[in-house]
Amino acid sequence: MRTVPPTLVIDFGSTAMAAIVVTDQSSWLVPDPASGESRWPAAIHWDGQRVAAGAAAELRRRTEPNGYSANLKRSLELDAPVMVGARRFRPAEQVAELFAAVRTQAQRNHGPINRAVMMVPASVAATDPRRVHLIGAAEAAGFAAVELLVEPAGAVWAPGSPLRVGDVALVYDLGATF
Repeated sequence: MRTVPPTLVIDFGSTAMAAIVVTDQSSWLVPDPASGESRWPAAIHWDGQRVAAGAAAELRRRTEPNGYSANLKRSLELDAPVMVGARRFRPAEQVAELFAAVRTQAQRNHGPINRAVMMVPASVAATDPRRVHLIGAAEAAGFAAVELLVEPAGAVWAPGSPLRVGDVALVYDLGATF
């Protein structure tokens, strides 16, 4: 029997991100190491030397607000550099830092992970430049293979889903951009 290498599936939302490692045997949520929560704040913090992501960025925001950046998903639309602390970051660079942090955390428990599946809203057309930016961010985070999957399909195919081939389902996303 062929073993499928681990894949990191990322649901990158407007304010938070969730990630799960999926193999042919099982799946595991990737908790944010700074909070232990299953959802990571979609934020980074640049302190002049290194980037903190997720809850660690939120914590550093309290003492150094100029180095904090959030709403990373929304910024992919404009692709305009923004100041974070004393450094300019393109939105895809900020997203890459967040993806790299979750990949690093996932690899601590599951070994090398080189494939990513990124959830995208169904309303994001195939020609939308945000798709290119999202793939570029994932590649910059170290993923060799990146696939985009529309969110409703991700919900249907999620590990533990009771749905089977041929079932009919209505998937309704009640996220921040509902």
